[in-house]
Amino acid sequence: QRFMPEVHARGSCQSASRAEPVIGPPRGLGPKISPLCQRKPTSAARTPVASRQTTAPSPTPVAADSASCRHVAPFLVLSQPSKELVTVPNPEKGRDYEILCETDELTCICPVTGQPDFATVRITYVPDEFLVELKSLKMYIWSYRDEGAFHEAVTNTILDDLVQALSPRRMTVETVWKVRGGILTTVTASHP
Repeated sequence: QRFMPEVHARGSCQSASRAEPVIGPPRGLGPKISPLCQRKPTSAARTPVASRQTTAPSPTPVAADSASCRHVAPFLVLSQPSKELVTVPNPEKGRDYEILCETDELTCICPVTGQPDFATVRITYVPDEFLVELKSLKMYIWSYRDEGAFHEAVTNTILDDLVQALSPRRMTVETVWKVRGGILTTVTASHP
């Protein structure tokens, strides 16, 4: 078991007399500074990123000075859904080549029943000046999770947003929705 440091009135760190395990992600999202610390670090030090939940290590001192004791909390950095699509330059602008991005993580809420709908989305495009950055695409697809929308609207909105961000030479978005009421639905939207 790990012991959390305790910040006393005079600002020095001492071991806590009781064990307090650090469990799970913080209440908010993103990197967090330990609530046991009085001020944020003033150096360029960054919060360590953990790729999976593990037993939390002892807090790591960051730019400690004599005025106060500072620690970076050993919390996970969590991603958040976002409608922002990040683009990167196309390294082969003079050549037509096709990119296929596929994931089965597309979900939304049926506006009629309130039940979740699950789909595989396939995005095929021939880039012009820009490519879509894959993590932003994942967070964009994740942003539909709590939205009430019909299958056709989701598919066409994804196409519209990608065309606006990338201005590709060609693009097709296909969504294959899991069976609901005995019917498998596939929606395909293309540009141009």
